[in-house]
Amino acid sequence: MSNTPPKRPWKKGKRPEYLCSILEMKVVENSKGWVFSDHDFQTPEDAAVANSMRGHGVRQIAFALMTEALRREAYLCCLAELSKDLGFVTKYKEATESTQREMEQALSNAALAVVMGEAQKMLPNISREILTSVSTQADGTKKDSSE
Repeated sequence: MSNTPPKRPWKKGKRPEYLCSILEMKVVENSKGWVFSDHDFQTPEDAAVANSMRGHGVRQIAFALMTEALRREAYLCCLAELSKDLGFVTKYKEATESTQREMEQALSNAALAVVMGEAQKMLPNISREILTSVSTQADGTKKDSSE
């Protein structure tokens, strides 16, 4: 199987070449600047398509969300470099292939440092949230999320 994505634009649903479902991401910032998020399928049909993927699409969805988060963080790190050096992209475009790989690795390392730092801070609470959600679903109770 090729690691080249199907030709865009991707159309949702079951296609001979691929399966595509749409997730919606909600991003909320409260008055104190705290950011919260949630995601779900756009339609029941999208859920059905994902459910028809290997393992009901659980891994594919996690991978896709992580890929987009990493892409966004690399983009932010690139913008940070541009804010320090307006010629950063020009230097990349004009660099030798070896220097381009070094610049890519430096950007990758910067994004990784941010992602790992945030993951270490966020995962304990996320793990508690997931375990609470799964345990309340398992015993049929529902806990108010505002508690």
